[in-house]
Amino acid sequence: MKKLPLLASFMLVLGLGVTAFAGCGEEPPATTDPTIYNITSEESPYYDVNGTYRATAGTTAEISIDLEFPNASSIANVQFNGQDCTKVNDTDYTFTMPEQNVEITVTLNWIDTKSDSYLSWNENSPITLISAKNDADYNNDPQFGTPGEITYDLSYNASIWGNADVLIMSTNQNVIPNSAISNDWLQDNDVNGASGSNQLIGGTLYIDRSQINVGSTQIVFTVEKSWTTSYTIVITVNVTE
Repeated sequence: MKKLPLLASFMLVLGLGVTAFAGCGEEPPATTDPTIYNITSEESPYYDVNGTYRATAGTTAEISIDLEFPNASSIANVQFNGQDCTKVNDTDYTFTMPEQNVEITVTLNWIDTKSDSYLSWNENSPITLISAKNDADYNNDPQFGTPGEITYDLSYNASIWGNADVLIMSTNQNVIPNSAISNDWLQDNDVNGASGSNQLIGGTLYIDRSQINVGSTQIVFTVEKSWTTSYTIVITVNVTE
């Protein structure tokens, strides 16, 4: 858990038993409960939660959700302690502070995204995998034992991508758990042999079919190569029997 960053426009000012937010233009109503409660949220690589980080009961708390990948995701729901926040616009929300600490939870909708600048799904990537759960031949026949393979392309040299952070997530853990997904980079040498280079030109996400179940999920593949540059692509995968 982390404390929410404090925005200058939401600085908490205490004086004469009244809680106010600097820059809001007016003071919220006085409260009879002088206890100050904390507002926290889970840390996520996909968004940041900013705004009020402490408040007294009965005052209005204001928060803002900054999406890391706005082209591939949108905010589905924002809650405080399991209750819906009031939506102000696409990124800003408010709620009335209860007499207890608050945890903010954010639910995202992901949008299928074929490419993001230098990262893209390969045209031949399958969108349907077969579950091995009810397949008696899965462990005996190499054809059935082969993992599902989803390939992707990229356009950066090895020196840059070698230091990149990779995050792979399935949006439905009941269909494809994260533990079933592994990543393998593809170098130019793998294709052209000795005449090739060490340049990374793509890769494959291997899906362990023994762990997957019937249903539909989205695979979110994110690469962060620096503090300021990140890329993500999203694909819907259906699992059948």
